[in-house]
Amino acid sequence: MRKMYFIVILLLLPAVIFASGTKGAAFLKIPAGSRPIALGEAYTALATDINSIYWNPGGLVYSRNKEVLLMRNFWLLGTSYNYLAFSFPSHGYGSFGLGVSYLGYGDFDAYDRHYQPQGNFSAYDMNISVSYSQVLTKTISLGANFKYIMEKIEESSGKAFGLDVGARLRQQHSPLTFAFVIKNIGTSMKLDSEGYPLPISITVGGLYTYNKLILPLDLSYSTDDGLQISLGSEYNLGNIMSIRGGYKWGATPGGLSGFRAGCGFNFSKLYIDYAFAPYANFGSSHIFTLGAKL
Repeated sequence: MRKMYFIVILLLLPAVIFASGTKGAAFLKIPAGSRPIALGEAYTALATDINSIYWNPGGLVYSRNKEVLLMRNFWLLGTSYNYLAFSFPSHGYGSFGLGVSYLGYGDFDAYDRHYQPQGNFSAYDMNISVSYSQVLTKTISLGANFKYIMEKIEESSGKAFGLDVGARLRQQHSPLTFAFVIKNIGTSMKLDSEGYPLPISITVGGLYTYNKLILPLDLSYSTDDGLQISLGSEYNLGNIMSIRGGYKWGATPGGLSGFRAGCGFNFSKLYIDYAFAPYANFGSSHIFTLGAKL
């Protein structure tokens, strides 16, 4: 029974926060990027920048600059979730991306079956995504993520391979954009001898733009969480500051936990984004992102 209670808590924490899920690698559902989170996590059709690596690789090809992004999420119960991404557009060969997410659970005291101290141990989850996106026609773009997923709790470890496939459709001079993405198609996550399927999700997104106002909407279905609806809004103030808000219905602990808000600041090629996300009795999450166009 050594460390058993800690292991159970660690494995279930992301699943409990996002729903009563039973799939493996539940940390894959933790969103990345302060801007998408502040928009109620409605970003599938809006994804045309480095955030496309996580939200919809089909839009990555519209990211015209080499870009780097670093996110720090002061998450729940003393845990931290970090995300690092790079995007590399090429001339005529599409766009490439790399995203690395890391969920650290901290250090824990270890005891044997007689409750004698046995030092300490740590645990973490990690995902490495390699992305590629290309324009198919003047109105349609496609993209994919190839994922290597890891979970480790002291001597216990597991790995899996996953695939995301996304597309984006937009007619020129139209205020409407449509997109879809399928996430986490792949092998089961095996921790020791136990195997659990990845949390597959299918999302259809829409976007309406009017001058400086952006209104994204996502409809998502997950094998882990069922139906979710995300709605957001963003207003740009002179290309210097953006104000964002949104709401997510579905796999949340209830109350105001679906509420999202945030803001962003642009300084030439440097930008800073912030998002706030409450999770009812679990506390609140503060997400900071620093990005640079190279």
